[in-house]
Amino acid sequence: MSPDDFEKLRQRAEFREKRVDKYKDEILEWIKEYRDLSSAQIYDWLEERYQCLEFKDRTLRLYVNKLRQEYNLPKIVSVR
Repeated sequence: MSPDDFEKLRQRAEFREKRVDKYKDEILEWIKEYRDLSSAQIYDWLEERYQCLEFKDRTLRLYVNKLRQEYNLPKIVSVR
């Protein structure tokens, strides 16, 4: 694969629709409301609502981290 071909492939991968994208609005709403929410909790909530998810928890963790950076919603750790 040439460097140009690799660059084109990488750019296409950045803009392709991800399986988690259909839950984006719901996930963002949860993150805004519960700033200390972990990606594991989000995964559990999605699993409760939709039973069979088409992605793994690691995929969601990376997606949630990207959303937090994109929308400037850092995770706030709550101390008990």
